[in-house]
Amino acid sequence: MLRLILLGWVGLLLFAASSCGSGNNCLSNSDCPAGEFCLDKQCDTVECRTNGDCVGEAFCIEQSCQSKSTEKCISNSDCNNGDCVAGVCKACTPSCLGNCGPDGCGGSCGSCQQGFTCEINKCVQGCTRSCSGRTCGSDGCGGSCGSCGKGYQCSGSGNCELDPSAVWVITVTKGSISESLDGDSWDFPGGLPDPLVCLKINNKEECTNTVDNTLSPVWNYPFIATTTAIQSGVKAAIYDADVTDYETICSEGLISIGKDDFRRGSLKVQCKYGSFEATLRVK
Repeated sequence: MLRLILLGWVGLLLFAASSCGSGNNCLSNSDCPAGEFCLDKQCDTVECRTNGDCVGEAFCIEQSCQSKSTEKCISNSDCNNGDCVAGVCKACTPSCLGNCGPDGCGGSCGSCQQGFTCEINKCVQGCTRSCSGRTCGSDGCGGSCGSCGKGYQCSGSGNCELDPSAVWVITVTKGSISESLDGDSWDFPGGLPDPLVCLKINNKEECTNTVDNTLSPVWNYPFIATTTAIQSGVKAAIYDADVTDYETICSEGLISIGKDDFRRGSLKVQCKYGSFEATLRVK
């Protein structure tokens, strides 16, 4: 009888020893066999499944609790604190050279009192921008009220004015000629005119090509000049090219090309017997 009792106790001890393997209840890692971990009060072969299974500032990476310095990542957004460098989160050290602004790690070095603004991590007395009536130039606070387009420059008053040295292209595009010259045909016997346009800029005359036998010529001929030369005055004329000479359709006259023409980018010149259109753009 005693031998049976002893054998029974031995069996219970062996059963208890074997019950401490994987899947059994535990309170700490010391309750589990070597190489196993107490996870959710059960002995398991993995150390963690979520960050909450790790203590301190460790993270669960590949079912193993690892320190923050070895937190794996793909981009900076994967890191709780720091930057993603070569696939590993590196802790960020705040850098505050002053008393305000970002600290370089997603935090702040502080904020400024009312009436002050943060400039390069330092609180400086606030500045009120002055852009009333101005479209360009300084705003008085280190910024700008705007900028001017090509062909223009900012004046001292803060407005965009034509740049005197800018180069422009006047392209004479098309024209329209009357059917007759006070009842007479343009060319003998009853033919249509062969019109061309001549512009004189800085006392230098240049003409388009001649378009034969038409009342609706298309030239698309470019004339190039500076702002100053154009504003000094452009003389224009339309002629009918005959065999031996030119017959005047529109006699030479001074055309005024103003700021609105530059801004609009187009103009039209006409007389009693004809007209032409042109575009104006900065080169």
